[in-house]
Amino acid sequence: MAYRVPARARVARYTSFLIKAGMDLKRFAVSSRGRPSVEVRASNWVTALGLGLEHYDAADGIERLACEVLPNGTVIARDISTGNGFIVREAEEAVVEAVAGPAQPPSGVVSPSQSPSSSGLRARLARVRDAETRGKACQAALVLARRLVTAESGAVILGDGEHLCFFAAAGPQAQRLLGAKLPADAGIAAFCMQQQRSVVLEDAAVDPRHIGDIDRLTGYVTHALACVPVMHLDRVFGVIELINLPDNTAFSRQCVHELNAIAQALGERLESHRISRLTG
Repeated sequence: MAYRVPARARVARYTSFLIKAGMDLKRFAVSSRGRPSVEVRASNWVTALGLGLEHYDAADGIERLACEVLPNGTVIARDISTGNGFIVREAEEAVVEAVAGPAQPPSGVVSPSQSPSSSGLRARLARVRDAETRGKACQAALVLARRLVTAESGAVILGDGEHLCFFAAAGPQAQRLLGAKLPADAGIAAFCMQQQRSVVLEDAAVDPRHIGDIDRLTGYVTHALACVPVMHLDRVFGVIELINLPDNTAFSRQCVHELNAIAQALGERLESHRISRLTG
């Protein structure tokens, strides 16, 4: 019977070889839902991901990976066949986040990975309000939202007659979502719009308001979810949604507060668009 060297030993040998060869290696943290994070040393995130998969003994069973590099440098990789996700980020960034967060977060709530200052957020909100078109405003709002927290996916969903339509999307399978429509009276987005309040879920699958149509369309599984209404005064246009966080974390109150600020800015821009169409 052939003997296979354990994954951790293979990773250690490979790293030792690169160090002896004089390679300039960075420290990366690789994590996967339900598994402890592992630190590896590699020249880039691609190699770090490979070493992480070796550590988890997951490399042999993967045929295709969908990878996305977020604005803050974090990489999200997902196995197309199984939906299993892996997060890669520089280890120094992970340490800073651990220090910045509260020592004992209440009810599993943790701080967002990046929280800009109030003045910085106001400057970024101006990009949403001043966007040239409705579509560009939605995209700017979503980009800003994902800069606040390392969410795997996100979307801006707006009311469109009897349906809710995806006007902007980011993350794995995002192209499948653009233009997709949901019933206007069902799902978390519809509830958020009807009640005009934010919804935060740690496990969307067990919430009766969650409908799995989009998960079935994309093959993506929704776990943690934050949904905030896009409004101007008493007029509701739609919602901003962020889905799934790394390491089984949850959306913080501060993050939801900032998401609401982004939604408000988008609501102002959409109201301006609505009025210009009526008067133009």
